[in-house]
Amino acid sequence: MEVMEVAAKERLYNYEVSHPEFGVVTVQTIGPDSATLLAAERWGQKENWKYIVGGMSVRKCGRALEPTCRRCGKRTAEPGLCRDCRAAEEFTRRQMADIQTRDRRAGMRR
Repeated sequence: MEVMEVAAKERLYNYEVSHPEFGVVTVQTIGPDSATLLAAERWGQKENWKYIVGGMSVRKCGRALEPTCRRCGKRTAEPGLCRDCRAAEEFTRRQMADIQTRDRRAGMRR
């Protein structure tokens, strides 16, 4: 699901947007107006949004879950890892890349 960048005070809601030609899509956004725009983008009709918006129907499906870090559980701006956990994983990855391993070529084994 796509997540719009919103201010910390505004809540995200799930909206189900349907159109007779393009089908049904669920988007997370702050209001029904932006839900129609996101649905048009998802259908590849962003330029024609003003022509197809009349045929859309929007239904509010409830509050969207706030994204949390999958490592530490803190609330984040986007799904996945928070900034601190991303930095820690990058540091660990770089440390592991610097560890020299045994040479596995024939004749070089001990």
